[in-house]
Formats: sequence, structure tokens, C-alpha cells
Amino acid sequence: MADDEPISFDDHGDFDEFKAYITTPDVTPEQLLPRLVHPEADDGDAAHVEIHIGKTAQELIQHHRDTTPITRNSKIHPRLFIVVDTKDLDNRGVLLAALDEYHGFNDAVRGPIDEKRDELMSLSVANDDWYTAKQISDEDKPQAVPKKRFAVYNLLSDQGAFDEAFEKLNSGLSEVHVQDDENDENMETEIDSDGEEGEGIDDTNEQEDEDDEWEDEEEDDEMGEEEDEDEEGWDHYYKAFKPEVQALSNVKDTHRTRATENNQDPDMFAIIDDEYESKGTLIVRISPEEDSFRCKGDVAGEILRWIFISFMTWDEAKAFVARLN
Repeated sequence: MADDEPISFDDHGDFDEFKAYITTPDVTPEQLLPRLVHPEADDGDAAHVEIHIGKTAQELIQHHRDTTPITRNSKIHPRLFIVVDTKDLDNRGVLLAALDEYHGFNDAVRGPIDEKRDELMSLSVANDDWYTAKQISDEDKPQAVPKKRFAVYNLLSDQGAFDEAFEKLNSGLSEVHVQDDENDENMETEIDSDGEEGEGIDDTNEQEDEDDEWEDEEEDDEMGEEEDEDEEGWDHYYKAFKPEVQALSNVKDTHRTRATENNQDPDMFAIIDDEYESKGTLIVRISPEEDSFRCKGDVAGEILRWIFISFMTWDEAKAFVARLN
């Protein structure tokens, strides 16, 4: 097979190099390149910088697909790249984009350039996966991660139905297909262990087990308290709110004031209402121009996050959802 003949992603193996796209005039390649090379890297030529002033991340996805083919001798990663759209490389940070991820969509995270560079390289050699990368990126970086940033208004009379929808919205795409993979791994483990560790169980330790019962219960109580604390501090992108007046017009009129008081996004929010089951989550923008659209499925939980991290513009998100629907 010729070196330039296309092959599948899975047949290629590791990719040693990557692209970084500059979309702001405030950063030059000379300023950027030293930040894209790890201090301990053997190869200082792994990063390939291109300038595309004003381009959006979605436009760069198509450009990246068109200009980064997978061939037997290709070195540049065809599914991972960095977008530099601000000079604030350490707080607002850069965008790490990942194409065709495990949940079936293109995705992205945002954070300090050093972290995203290292995550990209780790993903490139399969030391990490995107599921883990998203969890790592959800640390306390207020300019890069929209923690509890968006209000979700409950316009349902059934609190249980809202709670279920709210949990799904907060999970977004993170858990899609993950449970199936874990079940497959667990089944393989059980099959491997049958007839090995399960044989010859010793009953003589029953009294010791009873003696340890109180200790186990105390440990369970402590773990339960820790889980409650973790749940309260979990990195939700959304916070629920049930307005006294259950009307969309009232929500629009009062949102900016309430959001400002609670340090939330004053311009965008989501609504779970009576049309949620049939049409999906209502995603609303009240500024700069009032607009809204509905999105069904797990991906609905990602839309406002993607807009916040500049992975999509509002218009791109609206068009994306229209194609899905």
C-alpha cells in the first residue's frame, strides 16, 4: 500500500503532531509556538500553526477535515486540534476540539493552553480518553468552564418529570454509550473470573463478618456523607429555578435581574415545559436579539456550553439543531 493512500482512523495508530489555528489578530505564531511545545518534548516541531482570522470553530472543523487526510504516513492528528481565539491563553484559554467522539458528535473543551496542549498529546497516544478529558476540564476555571452558569426554568407541574429532565440536561452527552461500554467490560470480567475465584468459598469467617458489620455501617455512613457533598459540588452547568408566575413572558421579563443576582448568564437560559417531551428543551436568548429554538435528546445539554466556550455561535447552534431535528 502506498504511503499516501487513505486508510481508516483505527488502522493508522498514534499521531505525533497536531494543528493549532489562530483566529484572533492579537496572537502571532511566534508568541504561540513556545506555548504549544511541552518543556520536556523531544520534538519541537509537533505543532503546526495556521492563521485563520475571524473563522469560527465550526468553520475550522470543515477546513480541518478537508486538509488533514488520514494516510499511512500522515502524522498530524485528523480529529484533534486547538483553536486560539483570544490572547488570554491562561484564563479564558484555548479551545481543544475533538471530532467524531464516542458519543457520536464533535465536541470541545476549554482551558489554559498548557493543560489543553498536554491533554491533546495524551489523547493522541491513547493515554487518556475524551470522557476523562471532559471531566478534567470541568475544574474551577470560571472564564473557561460555565459552572452553574445557566438557569433552567421549571414550567412543569410534575416535579418528578422536571427532575428527570434536569438531570438529563446536566449530563449532556457525557454518559452516552458509556454505560454500555462499562457493562460489556463487567461481563467480560465476570466470564474470566467464573470457576476461579468463585470456587471453594470459606464459611468459617461468618462470625468475623458479623463483628465487622457495625464498622462497615459506619464506613457506609461516612461514604454517604461524602457522596452527598460530591453531589452538591458536582460541576453542573445548569441550576434549576421554578418561577412563581409560570409563563414564558414572565421568565423573559425577569431573567436578567435574577441571573445578575445569582452570577448566571444574563442573556441565555433553558426552559423545561409541557412541550419538552414532544419537542425538547427550549433554549432562549434575550440579547442581543431575542430568539429561541428547541433541541431534543442528550445533546440539548451541550448547546449553551458550546456557545459559552465559543465552539459554536448562536446561529451555528440553531442551524445544527435544525439539521438534527
